[in-house]
Amino acid sequence: MNAVRLILAAIAINAYVLQPATAREDGFVPLFNGKDLSGWVNVNCAPKTFTVRDGLIHCTGVPTGVMRTEKQYENFVLELEWRHMKPKGNAGLFVWSDAITAPGIPFTRSIEVQILDGRNTETYTSHGDVFSIHGATLKPDRPHPAGAMRCLPSERRCKPAGKWNHYRVFCNDGILKLAVNGKVVSGASQCNPRKGYLCLESEGSEVHFRNIRIKELPSTNPTPDQVASLATGFQSLYTGVDLAGWKHVDGHKAHWQAANWRLRYDGKCEAKDKNLWSAKDYGDFVMICDWRFTAKPVKRNRQVILPNGDVAVDKDGKPKLLEVDDAGDSGIYLRGSSKSQVNMWCWPIGSGEVYGYRTDKNQPAEVRKGVTPKVVADNPIGRWNRFVITMKQDRLTVVLNSKTVLENAQLPGVAPRGPIALQHHGDPIEFANIFIKELDQDQSPGSGKTLILNARSRVESEPGSRKFQVVQQKTKWNGKQTAIVVCDMWAEHWCKGATRRVAEMAPRMNDVITKARKQGVLIIHCPSGGMEFYKDTPMRKLAQQAAKIGTKIPLQGWCHLDKSREAALPIDDTDGGCDCQPRCKGKVKRPQIASIKMLEGDAITDSAEAYYLMKQRGITNVIVMGVHTNMCVLGRPFSIRQMKYQGQDVMLMRDLTDTMYNSRMKPFVSHFTGTDLVIEHIEKYWCPTITSADFLAGKPHRFRNDARAAK
Repeated sequence: MNAVRLILAAIAINAYVLQPATAREDGFVPLFNGKDLSGWVNVNCAPKTFTVRDGLIHCTGVPTGVMRTEKQYENFVLELEWRHMKPKGNAGLFVWSDAITAPGIPFTRSIEVQILDGRNTETYTSHGDVFSIHGATLKPDRPHPAGAMRCLPSERRCKPAGKWNHYRVFCNDGILKLAVNGKVVSGASQCNPRKGYLCLESEGSEVHFRNIRIKELPSTNPTPDQVASLATGFQSLYTGVDLAGWKHVDGHKAHWQAANWRLRYDGKCEAKDKNLWSAKDYGDFVMICDWRFTAKPVKRNRQVILPNGDVAVDKDGKPKLLEVDDAGDSGIYLRGSSKSQVNMWCWPIGSGEVYGYRTDKNQPAEVRKGVTPKVVADNPIGRWNRFVITMKQDRLTVVLNSKTVLENAQLPGVAPRGPIALQHHGDPIEFANIFIKELDQDQSPGSGKTLILNARSRVESEPGSRKFQVVQQKTKWNGKQTAIVVCDMWAEHWCKGATRRVAEMAPRMNDVITKARKQGVLIIHCPSGGMEFYKDTPMRKLAQQAAKIGTKIPLQGWCHLDKSREAALPIDDTDGGCDCQPRCKGKVKRPQIASIKMLEGDAITDSAEAYYLMKQRGITNVIVMGVHTNMCVLGRPFSIRQMKYQGQDVMLMRDLTDTMYNSRMKPFVSHFTGTDLVIEHIEKYWCPTITSADFLAGKPHRFRNDARAAK
C-alpha cells in the first residue's frame, strides 16, 4: 500500500511539473503581498534582518536564522524567485519546518532546499540541493556520493549572484521535487516531517526574494510523528545582533557580547552587577534556553548531593567528594532573585537544581528534595544543552535535554513577577535560542469568557408517556469551567466511509477548538488506543499528572446501555455499522487526524484521567464532539454516560458527530437519518445538544453526501 501511495503521489507531482505555466495559475495564493511581512513570523533574527523594499523581501543575512510562515503546510506547489547580491552567498528555503530552532543551532528541523551561489564540490552544489537538516529525514532521489540524506541536482541551472532564479517546489505525501529555472533537477521521498512551516533562511549575506506563492493540495493525513512542531506562542529574547531587551550597562559591553546567533560571555564582567538582566519583568512563563561551557575542562573534586538535597558524607562525617571534569558554573535567575536560580554546572548531581533553596536549611524537607535534580541530563562539556523552564505561581518545572530534572518544585516566597538574568560566575559560557512564552496568570473560575449556547433537548410531555417535545434553551457557561472532549477522531477508521466523514468534519472541528481555546476552554483530545504516539508530549503529561480521586459512582472503563434510564438505541448496529459495499476490512490508525491541531495547554488521554483533570481544574461543563455517536461518544470513559454519572453538565455538538450505522439495517433509513435518531435518543435520555454555529456563527456543519432536504 505504501509503495502504491508513493507512486501515485509521484505521478501527481510530475503532472504539476509538466503542465504549462498558464494551466497552473488557478488556485495559487500569494505568500508575500509585496508591501509588508504579513503572514510571516520572525523566529530568531533581528527586527531588520528581513524587511520589505521596492516590492522585494530583503534579507541582510545577519544574524543566521529564519523567518517562517504563520501557518503550516502539508501538500502544495510553491513558487518563488531569489537572487544573491554577493558571490558565494548562502541562504535556503526550509520546507515542513518546526516552529522554533533545534537545540544548539540557529536553524529548524526541516527539509532544506538550498539557495547557494558559486560553491560546488563533489558533495554539495549551488544548483538546488535538497537535504534534511537537524533531525529531519528523507530518501534522496539519487544516492549521495558520501551516503548523506542529500539529493544533488541532475544538472546545474542556477544563475550567478545578481541574477534572479526561479524555484518550483512540489510537495505531496512526503515526496518533494525541485524545478530550477523551469526544469526538475532534484528531489526526495519518505520525508519526515511532511507537514510544517515554510522558512526563509538568513545565513551571512544579502539575498532577495519575490513572487512567493503557493497552491495547496489535498491532505494525505500524516500521522502525528510526521507533523512538525506547532507554534505555541514563544518569542525570541535575543536578536543576534545586539542585546536589545536586556540591561546592558557599560561594564558589560566588552564581556556580554552578541556574536551572531550566540550570546557570548567571557566571565570577566566589570560592572557592579555582573549578571545580564532582562529589561522586562515576567510572572508565569515557559522559557527555552540553550547553553554550553566553552572553557577547557579541568579535574576538580565536587560534592556529592543526595536525592533529598543534603550533602553526602563519608564515614568520618566529612563531605563526600567526586572528581569530575569541570568547565565552569552559571545559571538563570528567575523573577529577580539569585535565590531562585536554575543552576548550570559540572557537579555530580547535574544541572537544573535551585541552589538557593536546596542549601537553605530553613526550607521544609519536601521543598529541598523538590529542587534537587531527579536525573543527570547534561550533555558532555562543550556540547549544547537545552533548558525548558516552566514557572507557574510558585511552582517550577525544569526539563534538560528532554529529561525532566525538576517537576512542580515549590519555591516558597518567590516573587510573583521579576526579571530574568543570565548569571555571572566568573566562567566563560555561550547562550543561544533564548525564547519565552508568557502564560495566563489568571486561573480563577470566573476569568473565562462566557459561552452562549443554544441547547436543544427533548422532554417527556407527561412522565412515562414516552412522548417527547423539543425544548430550546439559551445556556451560559463560563469558558474556564468548560472542557471540550474530542472523541476517537482517528487518522483512519476500519471503515472507509467513517474515515471520509471524520476527515470532512475535522477542519470545522479544529475551527471550533481554536475559538474555544481563546474563550478559556480546556481541550481534551481522546484518540483511544493511541497514547503511545503522544507519550512524551506536554499534552499527554498534563493528563497524566492529574491526581486520582474517589467517586461516589465508580469510574468505568466502558459505560454500556443503561436500561434503568434509557430505551434501546433506535438503530441496529449489530453488524458493526459499516455502510460500504463491499464491507470494509481495514485497520484503525489510532493517532488523531492531523487536521485537528493539538497545542500545548491541551490534554491527551483515553481514560478516566479526563475526569480527574476536570476536577483538578474546577471544570463542571463538558462539550463532547467526535465519533461514533452510538458507540464511543456514549460509552467511552471520558464521554457522555461517564460524565453524566459523575454529575457533570454535558452537551453533545450534534453537527460534529457521526454514527456507525449501515442503512441496510433497521430501521432502514439513510445513514444520516440514523445519526439524527441517535442524537434524538441522547437528547431524550442523556443531555442537550448544540451545534458548531454557537462558536463560529453561520450554518452548522452538513455532510456533503447528505442528500436530504435541509431542515
